[in-house]
Amino acid sequence: LQLNELNELRDQAYENSFIYKERTKKLHDDKIKNRLLIVGDQVLLFNSRLKIFSSKLKSRWSGPFTISEIYPYGTAKLIHPDGCNFKVNCHRLKHYHGGDPPPLEILNGIDFMGPFPSSKGNKYILVAIDYLSKWIEAKALPTNDARVVVKFLKSFSPGLEHQRLSSAIEEPTFAMTNSQESWQSTELPIVYLQHTTPNKWAVGCTPYRLVYGKAFHLPLELEHKAYWALKHANFDLKTAVDHRKLQLNELRNQAYENSLIYKERTKKLHDDKIKNRIFNVGDQVLLFNSRHKIFSGKLKSRWSCPFTIYEIYPYRTAKLIHPDGCNFKVNCHRLKHYHGGNPPPLEIPNVHTFPKDN
Repeated sequence: LQLNELNELRDQAYENSFIYKERTKKLHDDKIKNRLLIVGDQVLLFNSRLKIFSSKLKSRWSGPFTISEIYPYGTAKLIHPDGCNFKVNCHRLKHYHGGDPPPLEILNGIDFMGPFPSSKGNKYILVAIDYLSKWIEAKALPTNDARVVVKFLKSFSPGLEHQRLSSAIEEPTFAMTNSQESWQSTELPIVYLQHTTPNKWAVGCTPYRLVYGKAFHLPLELEHKAYWALKHANFDLKTAVDHRKLQLNELRNQAYENSLIYKERTKKLHDDKIKNRIFNVGDQVLLFNSRHKIFSGKLKSRWSCPFTIYEIYPYRTAKLIHPDGCNFKVNCHRLKHYHGGNPPPLEIPNVHTFPKDN
């Protein structure tokens, strides 16, 4: 059953990875520059084989080639001086202006980070990551020579053969805390566990679940670092289940109480902002139209006017009367006094001029 679940998870990860590649391709195609190519132009051809497997300072662009013919749907026929003719997609071409093609950026399949300040004799960190499962492996090492790299890879060769993991690895970033150059080699397992336990959007599950087929549980030696804590750990399954249920019930009760406290505080903050208006029977008032609070027209007031208070009920409720005969009850919090008339005109003060000398 565990193997079947693991196979299903890997199938789902493969499908999610395929969907991720399609979306990435769409984003890539949107950024493609629309180059205008003409018959007779000299161009460089992008060699996709050198995108990953490329030597140091080796260019990904081959050429130059000469365009002999252009076909519909972005296809061109290239001619090489040695007589080789073939068709390619125009997205893989760019204009050649003479000189050597630009050198390739240095790409490392596996790389060291450091040197860092010494921690128990270790100054470097060797990091590897699997592209499909996003699983990383890191190890603190005293040196950065080839001997430790070979030893590091040999330690994972049985697992790679069993899990059929890809050998493609990349160099991740390493963020220092508070911009300080300090680190502890003993905390390195916790650092890369924080990377493998969150859910990855590209594969739809956590790398830990993809590799081991179950949810991540903190190892006992990391959760309880002292021997006396291990002796007090409860290894009785039935008692541990009852204890965990009791803890869950307590947490839920605390969450319910905190929710009530939060609602009371929110209500108090809301009530403190309400103005204490006194209304009497016969007063003319304006009614706040809550529909216009968000979706209000241009220069349109949120207050409907005027209404006359016909009766006042307990708990801040009033009955309004409109001249057209519409009567209804509203909360007094939505009312304010109407004093009648139009707003006073804007006063324009007299403009006084003074001589320049003064």
